[in-house]
Amino acid sequence: MKKLVSNLAILVISIIVLVFIYNNFGAFFKRNKLVNIFTINRGNKNTVSNNQQVKVRITGLSPGGYFLGSSSGSLTLANENAFPINITGWKIEANRGSFYIPQAINVYDPLGLNSESDIILQSGARISIFTNASANGKNFLMNKCMGYLQNTINFDPPLPRICPRIDRGEIIELSGNCQNYLLSFQSCGVPSPGDSVGNDFACAEKLKEISYRGCFEKYGNDPDFLTNQWYVWGSGAILDPYHDIVRLVDNDGFIVSDYIY
Repeated sequence: MKKLVSNLAILVISIIVLVFIYNNFGAFFKRNKLVNIFTINRGNKNTVSNNQQVKVRITGLSPGGYFLGSSSGSLTLANENAFPINITGWKIEANRGSFYIPQAINVYDPLGLNSESDIILQSGARISIFTNASANGKNFLMNKCMGYLQNTINFDPPLPRICPRIDRGEIIELSGNCQNYLLSFQSCGVPSPGDSVGNDFACAEKLKEISYRGCFEKYGNDPDFLTNQWYVWGSGAILDPYHDIVRLVDNDGFIVSDYIY
């Protein structure tokens, strides 16, 4: 009986010591990548347990390939946290290779005054990563005027044709012929080089708004000008067209998400 009590006492003391060590030195162990009893191993990579995991998910993937109707593959990540995450420098790993998420342009300036910065993925935001190169060598956060760029730059895949519609209230004082002309444009459409409005100066001034620059100058300060969708190109042909496992790895080497197809 005494031996049993003694063993129980040793067990209780051992548990108390372990709890004390974890509470006081757990951060040290994790920071220095020592053994962490709250991580599990998946192959040669570590992934943090669910209660510590940053929820940036690979939510969709298309490997691409001509037999699938597209020469470029893509994958989409989504931030499912309630807070923003800096994902620049994170790595996409596949059996064929890997790709580091780069910096990108936050506000795409029509005059070319664009600087790149880290991609801060806001809560609920998404990033689409394409295997082919960018048509103009740029990666960027989408805005509500971006579809106009597709008229002069052949992006693959094409940028969404979703641009602000012409407000009828802004053109009611223009000539009827001009109004018909302005209302004939599809979303993000622009005038053809040969089109003319003759000597209608007021109509010609309004037409200047129908371009990326005109749209940017008019709507660039709107609170909803920027969207929650990033476009990044140039990951290379790292996706197997048939089957693969793709991992999203953070800057500390932990697998944040994986996708098997």
